[in-house]
Amino acid sequence: MFRCLTCGSLGALLISALLLALYAGSVTVVATSVANVAVAADDAADDAPAPKKENFLVWLYQALGWKYCIAFGVISFLFIAFVFKYSFSMRRSVLMPDEIVEGFDAEIQEKHFSEAYELVSNDESFMAQVLAAGLPRLQQGRDAAQKAMEDVIASESMKLDHQLSYVGLIAAVAPSVGLLGTVDGMVASFSVIANSASTPKPSELAKGISMALITTMVGLIFSIPASIFFALMKNHINKIIFDISVKGEQFMDQLLRGGK
Repeated sequence: MFRCLTCGSLGALLISALLLALYAGSVTVVATSVANVAVAADDAADDAPAPKKENFLVWLYQALGWKYCIAFGVISFLFIAFVFKYSFSMRRSVLMPDEIVEGFDAEIQEKHFSEAYELVSNDESFMAQVLAAGLPRLQQGRDAAQKAMEDVIASESMKLDHQLSYVGLIAAVAPSVGLLGTVDGMVASFSVIANSASTPKPSELAKGISMALITTMVGLIFSIPASIFFALMKNHINKIIFDISVKGEQFMDQLLRGGK
């Protein structure tokens, strides 16, 4: 059965792929239409021959420009890397392993408290660190043990939030880069108009307009899946942290009752 984390990562990837496919199709249609209109207008004015059909990737590179190709290339690489990394490192089986929960429960039921502490102290999972912090403080009372566990939970939660914030940063930066490209493209088009002694041809304005529209669209294509993935992962992590906190308190109560 797929867990929430897997669903979140797969959902983000599928949405990203779908948006890219829709983007490729829509841009192809728009590019063809704009090119046809521009060529028709130029032909009517100068009777110039129709240009050869251009490859979509070449046209896309020319529309974005090398600066935005590099920027969006870095954004896409980081987003895919973070999706795969966090999909594996933030799974429930990694943060709250069943073998630690079941092993710790078995040891305290047998009243093997030293073995139980050794089990969790030698493991680096979130659950194990919480139990390893609470167990030694149990002699000072339940409140002391709970305080120690809460400190570890707060510390580990902050680490997870810090890692996940990079995905949120991508979701915020991608449309900002697209907006920068929009302004850049419109400035280029108006510069053509300002520096032209006569009415400029549509093909002379098409480059700046293409940059303005395409950079905005590409920015949104990366921002939407990143925002969805961030929200799903955030809810997934919060659920695991809640379960770890509840399970830790249950174990401390069980130890206070003598392992029963």
